[in-house]
Amino acid sequence: MIEGNKYTNQQLMDHFKIGKQGGMRKSNKTNSLVLFTMHHKGQGPYNDRWLDSETLLYTGMGLKGDMSLNFMQNKTLNESPSNNIRIYYFESFKKNEYIYRGELVKYGDPIREIQLDINNTQRLAWVFRLKLKNNQSNTNFLDNTNIDKKGRSMLDKLENRETKNVKSLSTKHLEKIVYGLTGNFSRNVLTKRYNRNPYISELSKRLADGICQLCKNKAPFIDKFGSPFLENHHIIWLKNSGQDSINNCVALCPNCHRKMHALNDPNDIKILKKVITDRNLKL
Repeated sequence: MIEGNKYTNQQLMDHFKIGKQGGMRKSNKTNSLVLFTMHHKGQGPYNDRWLDSETLLYTGMGLKGDMSLNFMQNKTLNESPSNNIRIYYFESFKKNEYIYRGELVKYGDPIREIQLDINNTQRLAWVFRLKLKNNQSNTNFLDNTNIDKKGRSMLDKLENRETKNVKSLSTKHLEKIVYGLTGNFSRNVLTKRYNRNPYISELSKRLADGICQLCKNKAPFIDKFGSPFLENHHIIWLKNSGQDSINNCVALCPNCHRKMHALNDPNDIKILKKVITDRNLKL
C-alpha cells in the first residue's frame, strides 16, 4: 500500500484478506486491523477527525446504544499494540474509492465521548487516540481542486452534508454533544486548514439567537436553511492555538467577523470574552 493512493474495496479485500463491509475489519490471516472513515452516506453515526497532521481520533464500533470496549474490534484496537495487530487507515470520499493514509499506532487510553447513534439518540461512545507510525505526517492533502459539474469541491460537499445533518438536531441535543466533544479538527487541504466542528458552530449561532454578539444588531438576512445568517468566530484563532470549543466561539454578523480578522481589537476581544462568561452563567 502506498500512502495517498486510491484503492477499490476488492483490492483491499484481496490485499488484507478482510471482509467486504464494516468500518473496522480484522484479518487473522494478515494479522491486520483495517480502519475506514467514510465521508459520505456510508459513514454511519461515527465522528472521526484529525487533531493535527499525525493524530487521529477514531470512534469505535457499534451502531446503537453505549459502546463497549469488549465488543469485537473495539477490543482488538484497545488491546493494541500488545496483541501485535497492525493497524491500517483509509478515508473514502466517494463510493468504492479508498485513500490510504498510513499505518497507525494507538497511544494512551481511549476517550469517553457523547455522540449520537444510528437512531439519532444520545449515547456514550469510545474514541481511540491513534498516531501515524514512526512519527510520519499526514501530508496527503485532501484534493479541494476536484470540482464537480455543479461547481462543488469534495470538501464543500462534505461540509454541506454535515451542515444539513447538524441543523436537523434540537438545541438540547447539540448542547449535550458539544459538551462531550474532545479536541480540534484539522486537515491538510493544499495548505493546512482547520475543519470547524459543525456541532459547535451551530450551537454557537443558536445561543446568539439571531443577534451579532459584537455589534448587537440582527443578522443581515435569513439563509437557505431558514436560519438568521451569522458566522462562527473563534475568539482565540485556531492558528494561534485557540480551541474549537463552545467556550471560544461566538456568532458574528459578516461585517463584525471581517473586522475581527482585520483588526482583532483588544477591546472587542474583551467584549466577546464577556459574552462567553455571561452565557455560561445562564446555562
